[in-house]
Amino acid sequence: MKPEGSVAQKLHDVIRQIGANKNTQIELGTVTAASPAFTVQIDGTKLELDADDCVVTVRVAESGLAVDDRVILTELSDGQTYVILDRLGAF
Repeated sequence: MKPEGSVAQKLHDVIRQIGANKNTQIELGTVTAASPAFTVQIDGTKLELDADDCVVTVRVAESGLAVDDRVILTELSDGQTYVILDRLGAF
């Protein structure tokens, strides 16, 4: 469970409210190598994803990913692929 009030938890709650899979897990990560052959380190894990492990939304693809960008991800049901939903912005 993500910390209450965190951006990840709020996004997770919205997805649940609109009827998505109850097992949806929202993760945060940091880009460690830039587009097009990007890599993303998922917070709190040793898992580092490369571009072949990910699908990016049009919004993310239009401007690419830069080193140290913070991103919001979710794992697809195949357990092998992640979707990079967006960058995490400052509030």
